[in-house]
Amino acid sequence: MKNYLIGILMVAILFLGSLVYKEQNTEVCKHFPVPEGLKKKSAEKIPLYLFLFFSKNDCTPCLQELVGLLNKLPSQFCSAGIVPEEELKNESELMRLTGASFPLYSFREYKKYLPWKTPTLFGVSPSGKIIFVFPGILGQGAYLENVIKSIYRKLSPSFERESSPRGG
Repeated sequence: MKNYLIGILMVAILFLGSLVYKEQNTEVCKHFPVPEGLKKKSAEKIPLYLFLFFSKNDCTPCLQELVGLLNKLPSQFCSAGIVPEEELKNESELMRLTGASFPLYSFREYKKYLPWKTPTLFGVSPSGKIIFVFPGILGQGAYLENVIKSIYRKLSPSFERESSPRGG
């Protein structure tokens, strides 16, 4: 009986040790590459970057809703699209088809972060930490806009003061 107890304790210690090791050495969602072009584009410090992974073959209404949302966000937000390399070769045509008014980048540089389903929206901090991931679902545009603005207010208290109504 004593040997079984020692065996169980050893297995538990090894299991907990492996969990601690894995947590310490796994850096998923911590080093999302924010392109220098986006960082230099904005004069003010942007606390939230929005990356839309999509393809021209995605659900058209879902894609239009997300692209429309990113196009109409205030200047405090910085957006970019991540598309397949072969679609990026004809960037102007892709921008015309989707209505995107933000810069586009290739999937090649973001293979590690490629979602299973597109369109998918990533919210990323300037340090490269992924804050949220939302799959593109038809009818979620207003919800996503509120979530993005809420996260932005938490990250940037000055934005909250600017957008609150005056004169109570």
